Amino acid sequence: MGTIDSAEANKELGKIDKILSKEHLLIGGLAVKYHCPARESKDIDLVCSDEIRTKILELYPSNKWDVIDENRDEYRPDYHIKNKKTGLIISFGPKITEREPYQDIKYDKLLKDHSEIFKYSNIEFKNIYIPNAAALAYTKLLSFINRQNDKAEQDLKDFISLTNRPECSADVLFNLIDDVTDPKKLKNDFWNKIKSNQTYMDLVEEGNIFKLANFFSLNENIIDPSKELGIESYVETKKTVIHADPQSVHQYISEKELLKNSEKIDIILYTYETQATTLRADLMHLCKSILFRVLIRNPYKDKLKSNNVKSSINIMNEIMSKNHLVNFQVRFYDDPPLLRTFVFHKSENQTEGLFGMYIFENDSVHKFVGAEDNYLLHLNNYSLFEGHLLKTIQSRFEYLWSSLSCKKAVLFDLDGVVLDSMQLYVKSWQHSFNKLGINITEKEVYLREGEKSEATVQEIYMKYKGCEPDANTMNLIINEKEKYFIKNRRIACVYDGVKSLLINLKERNIKLGLVTGSKNPSAKLGNDLLFMFDAVISGEDVIRGKPDPEPYLKAIEKIGIASSNCYVIENAPLGIKSAKKANLTCFAVKNNSPLDNALLTDSGADYIYQDINHLSKHLKWADSNLELKDLIDFM
Repeated sequence: MGTIDSAEANKELGKIDKILSKEHLLIGGLAVKYHCPARESKDIDLVCSDEIRTKILELYPSNKWDVIDENRDEYRPDYHIKNKKTGLIISFGPKITEREPYQDIKYDKLLKDHSEIFKYSNIEFKNIYIPNAAALAYTKLLSFINRQNDKAEQDLKDFISLTNRPECSADVLFNLIDDVTDPKKLKNDFWNKIKSNQTYMDLVEEGNIFKLANFFSLNENIIDPSKELGIESYVETKKTVIHADPQSVHQYISEKELLKNSEKIDIILYTYETQATTLRADLMHLCKSILFRVLIRNPYKDKLKSNNVKSSINIMNEIMSKNHLVNFQVRFYDDPPLLRTFVFHKSENQTEGLFGMYIFENDSVHKFVGAEDNYLLHLNNYSLFEGHLLKTIQSRFEYLWSSLSCKKAVLFDLDGVVLDSMQLYVKSWQHSFNKLGINITEKEVYLREGEKSEATVQEIYMKYKGCEPDANTMNLIINEKEKYFIKNRRIACVYDGVKSLLINLKERNIKLGLVTGSKNPSAKLGNDLLFMFDAVISGEDVIRGKPDPEPYLKAIEKIGIASSNCYVIENAPLGIKSAKKANLTCFAVKNNSPLDNALLTDSGADYIYQDINHLSKHLKWADSNLELKDLIDFM
């Protein structure tokens, strides 16, 4: 479904829609523009009854609109009006259904079975419908064949544009054509008219009308109509199959500049190691964003290929670390390898691909052989067969990808993980306790980081004074700490690598949570970054702070994802203990912490990293269908 960017045309359609009591069909150039936004048109062509025609005329005063009650163009509705100021034309009426070549068109059937309600800028009209791409292509085909004026060229352009749309169903188009009085005559008329004009020949050659060749060919044994038309140049350069070895695939990708021209590449392979190696240098220096979605064998299900899979992951990691414009997402399948495919998603919904299958060889150690003495079929929508097979491969990939995907979440602590605030945090506590003659160490503050401020004051005061602080003393210490922090918070900044990691995780559809003992995280972090998180749990949201599991349990509940699929990033013992009590996998980042690794491990940290940048190379794989701990251990 597309949208029309002509605000004036849609405003007038909105007025007309209000007077309609049942569904009406919008046709012509504006309908084409709905499916093909590049189409230049804003004129309105509406099929309607005489009664509705009269009501439409009443909407438009003659002082602002020129009303012409006879349309001499046999291919549009019978009345049209023209805005004297803007030139917008609205054509409407019932006569189009009675004229050649539209007598074969069953408008009621088109409206009932082959149309969709018109939408514009999230506004859904009630009674104005648009033919789907195939049905509209059908009407344009009839117009092209029967028009004898210069508008026939635009009809052919529209027909080619519509049939190139991925949503254009060849089956629907062919069934509609089968309904005409004489389908065979229509075929003959179509190709005879194409051959009558060099401009039409050029349009057919440049367009992807070849995917309809099986239907339109006059000779059922000829797959490519270019042979009937004498068009040889395209057929000569078209490759049908290529060798399946990685070098040949790389050569194919290079010659067609598919890395440069693709926005996304979907791949199903046994491992991907050798193919990644051939593409490695190109991807290191690629100057555009591109996403690879890769389906490869589960290394835990195929021990013989586990080292190849490990190498594949390492190469992907290396490429992403050197070029942040390249992203890889991976899913691991359990079944023996079957498909060996590449689908290249280019701009404007254009795709092409390579298709092959692994050969089973019982005498082979690995049982399945892909590249050796094997071939890949090149698919580029140039015939009905290619288009259907490419669409089938895409749907198969999407099914596998979807079935191997599940919702994941990463939960971040604030101070010492997202925000480089620990030194200021230490100085703030030291300043406030110094007011009462209590000198605390940096390590003491780190050991208590993450817990509620009241708990910190109570326990440190008890340690140094031998009694609990009264309410006034507690408030004094906390207020002094907050005042010092706020006065000097400009010193604190977001750690290097945090924002890019958040963006990367968002791109992988991973939910993000922020879990902190701070009462007002927005004052520390700022709303711009805070809005990236799907759930925020602060000290004010819980009764029992860290190391109690309550903060993380609340975050899991709020974010709506199972604990087994949630990962925590912490920097201090209390936060780690809180995460582990909530049964979560916990990554510890040290940054500038004085705490040694043994203390973090004893607190329950599953993995320890020097900083966020070191953690990122593993956390980027959090969206994988393998347990992240298993994948990290494997890598």
